[in-house]
Amino acid sequence: MNETHLPPLPPIGTYGTEVCATVKIYLAIWSDLTPEQQDTILHHVRICPPCAEEEHILQQATHAISHLEASSPSERVNRAIIAAIEAKSRAQQKQKGRVLPLRPYRQKQGYAPLRFGLASVVVAATFLLVALVALHFVKTPSNGQQAFILPAALTWTSYVLYQTETRTNQKGDTYHVIGYYDPQHQRINVETKMLDGSLDVIMVGNEQAHEALGLDMMHHVAQWNADQWSIDESMFSLNALREELRTQQATYWGTTQFQGQTVYAIHCNNGLVILLDMHYMPVNILSGATKPGTGQPIYDTLKWMQPTAVSPTLWNMSVPLGFTMGTLPAKP
Repeated sequence: MNETHLPPLPPIGTYGTEVCATVKIYLAIWSDLTPEQQDTILHHVRICPPCAEEEHILQQATHAISHLEASSPSERVNRAIIAAIEAKSRAQQKQKGRVLPLRPYRQKQGYAPLRFGLASVVVAATFLLVALVALHFVKTPSNGQQAFILPAALTWTSYVLYQTETRTNQKGDTYHVIGYYDPQHQRINVETKMLDGSLDVIMVGNEQAHEALGLDMMHHVAQWNADQWSIDESMFSLNALREELRTQQATYWGTTQFQGQTVYAIHCNNGLVILLDMHYMPVNILSGATKPGTGQPIYDTLKWMQPTAVSPTLWNMSVPLGFTMGTLPAKP
């Protein structure tokens, strides 16, 4: 990649308006970056909510555009459009006192058929989405409530879930939990950091192998069986959500607004509410919700990333050089 006109990458651990502006430039050309550059950007994104949101928006836009296909109308549509154009031309000429003979439609050799632009495709896709959404809602005769059915082809396992959360312990200390979850391979990477810089622990886990490696980044101590540093990802089990909806253990609360977008709200049997966007992807979890429109989001950031956008080093479960085996500090 030609970096002649690009600002230099900000050093890891730097913050500020200018740093974020530079990071957003590199996010816009993500596919052209080297793995080392991507690692540097990801290190900033995972601890910077504004840049994480920017990356999420770019991911959504890329995902949406990648699913749009150029389409060409049939010869019948071409004929109808040209006939309509000629009819309008005849009407205009008639108003001026001239009547042009109606010419039969012929497709000239080398004539390029009309193509729908992106706007037409988006409009058509919007109408199709509305129609599909309507098909997913039916009335339940017994209680009159709406039943919510997830699309059969829906999957969450082709993405990596990125999440950040701010927590407060019993002493009133605030700390951040930053997690990456790969549901397809059941891998997880969780970093727990105290805001005062007194603690920084990373846990890398593989549920299939029943392994969990904890790393005390402050004192370079490693410990196996560090499951206590993991996070609960059970709310992001699509199969479990389908089953709760099927057995009516989960209740569909309708659509609502969350951070400027329309979302589906589903009240689960554990008392939490999962919010899904119009593509049925989770955007957050609400706690303390007693009715639609109530509750507080658990996550500061929640987004789904392409696996290629996540550094493979996140899942590395080898003990780093310079670390000694021991006991991790107490969890906040």
